Amino acid sequence: MKVEKCVYVKDFAQLGDDAQIIRAAIQHALDIGAASVVFEPVRYLLQSAVTIQTEGFAHDASSSAAGYKDCHIVLQGARSLTLQGAVDEQGEPATILVGYNDEQVHGYLPAILWCEDCDKLSIENIAFTREPEYASAGVVIDKDDSHIVVQVFEGNPCREDKANYCMNRFDPVTGALVGESVTYGDGVEGSWALTGPRQLTLESPDIAAKVQIGEHLSWHQGAKTDFQTYFARCDQLSLTNIRTLNSNGFCMLTEGCRDITASRIVFRPGGNRLFTAPRDAWKLFKCSGKIDISQMIIEGVRMDGQNMHSNWLVLEQVISPKEAIFFCKYTYAPLDIGSTVELYDGEEVYRLQVESWTHQGKGNNGHYYRISFNQELPIELYVG
Repeated sequence: MKVEKCVYVKDFAQLGDDAQIIRAAIQHALDIGAASVVFEPVRYLLQSAVTIQTEGFAHDASSSAAGYKDCHIVLQGARSLTLQGAVDEQGEPATILVGYNDEQVHGYLPAILWCEDCDKLSIENIAFTREPEYASAGVVIDKDDSHIVVQVFEGNPCREDKANYCMNRFDPVTGALVGESVTYGDGVEGSWALTGPRQLTLESPDIAAKVQIGEHLSWHQGAKTDFQTYFARCDQLSLTNIRTLNSNGFCMLTEGCRDITASRIVFRPGGNRLFTAPRDAWKLFKCSGKIDISQMIIEGVRMDGQNMHSNWLVLEQVISPKEAIFFCKYTYAPLDIGSTVELYDGEEVYRLQVESWTHQGKGNNGHYYRISFNQELPIELYVG
């Protein structure tokens, strides 16, 4: 039985860096069955990380094959727990979780918050960002056929070794995107050179041909498939007043969650940055049930704002008239007994009901399922 008790992060301040403090507070809340973990209205600078075993990376063809993830804060198996941040006078999140950025040119950094197998988990009044910032921006002040010169905006990183991934240009008056991305996930060869006070020069005939003097420009340190906040198999998930200011990959991913309520979810860059992230804002992957999203704002993400993805089960082998082996790419997700499966054979669609199923293991960057149905498979598919 859950005790109606709050655990305060400030009570664990003697235990190390802010990430260690938060991890200790969360673990104590789980140990005593507390209802909430309460954060102060401060910036928590997260440096230490823990490594967990997870398949959460596997989401597309460019994903890492690693079966582990470094995370600043991990939450596994929580029940009816709230992570409760504070708000400022305007009602904006005043609790900010700042993920560490090692400033190396790669795409993978420790996730700020990684949650798996939690029921009735609530996250309230928390902002997420990276420091040093993962993105930079400025105005194009000069160019020739093979170079561009950018005056970096105050408050943005101005480093020679910063890469140029997911570069985009903007109208200086309206702030609107101008054309397609200048560079995509791979960027271009070479890096910026510091050639004056807060001035960077990039040698690239390809980029020089695409940008104009006076345009605003943004670019990112990297662009890998990574997730800054992650929620897997978290049923009845509630997200309220969440802000993402800066991210190194996908800002947020929910995977295999059933019933999600989200209100005032804002993805918007802070300061003079023009972009929030080099990848998507929020990816809903294999989620189900009722998904209620209200008052969401998305600005400055490279690909999709909010998208919903599922995976196909591909027929591998018919075992008997009512049973077959199927393959599904990427991560594992349990099936629901009694649910309806639609089998597509060209233009024909056959609807069968799942009577039982078993997980047959991993392979080929995915998972195998053995499924028994309540009626026979179409004769066109039966080869056993």
